Amino acid sequence: MKKIIAILATLVIFLTACAGGGAASSYAIAVGSKDFTEQLILGQITLQVLAAHGIEVIDRTNITGTENVRAALDNGDIDIYWEYTGTAWMMLMGQELIHGETPEELFERVRANDAENGIIWLDFAPFNNTYALAVTQETSQAFNMRTLSDLAAIPGLTLATEHEFMPRPDGFIGMVEAYEGMEFGEIMTMFMGIVYDTLMDGQADVGVVHGTDGRILYHNLVVLEDDLNFFPIYTPAPNIRADSLERFPEIADILRPISAALNMDVMQGLNLLVDSGQMEPDEAAAQWLRENDFI
Repeated sequence: MKKIIAILATLVIFLTACAGGGAASSYAIAVGSKDFTEQLILGQITLQVLAAHGIEVIDRTNITGTENVRAALDNGDIDIYWEYTGTAWMMLMGQELIHGETPEELFERVRANDAENGIIWLDFAPFNNTYALAVTQETSQAFNMRTLSDLAAIPGLTLATEHEFMPRPDGFIGMVEAYEGMEFGEIMTMFMGIVYDTLMDGQADVGVVHGTDGRILYHNLVVLEDDLNFFPIYTPAPNIRADSLERFPEIADILRPISAALNMDVMQGLNLLVDSGQMEPDEAAAQWLRENDFI
């Protein structure tokens, strides 16, 4: 009897370990996200609305780095997460930016490209979370700076930026090539949330921000115009494995109205609720879903 109990205990431990990691369950959807505010909110929206429709979900949000979350999707550790068209086209697919195209045109090219990889892009949300450079009102007035070309004509300023921006072709590398003469006296890399504090404390002159970040409005920052249209379009859409969508085809219909409702004002407001400390990502997601009768 003791031998049988030991065997059963070992089996339970093995099954528990298998359930905690590796490929997502065949009867559940594992939802992932990157590790910044907007992604955490989008991940929580997805988790909660799918659960409300009776789909068992696994929370695997808060993965650090674009390449890591995409790898998790590719290898089946997660079934779905929200990705941005510009990030996918340039960073994940290694393609050249095409200036002047519409969000719809970029989305169709990205969707067609990823279909060959077994990844389906569901309907995209109508907001553009592009990279941007921002300064305080005082800095803008002191240097008469309103555009990135203005910034390029003022060498020696201090830049605060998140880590991922620096090596990206759609980030720092491409930006300084597009804006000839742009150079900084010092570049400080940090987590995105600290960029705003660094700007407001006067430790940096210029900060890299995300276009939908509510802290831009909260701090009354001036977003410098990308007058050469360097930065690509970053419209987000749920990315789901084709085999996962085959198991749960209703997910496309569930998320379609969610995507349509997530416009620029909505996303900035949700981001501000979290970044200001008023709510956690799951609380902000739940409130918005309830207010719009999605759950």
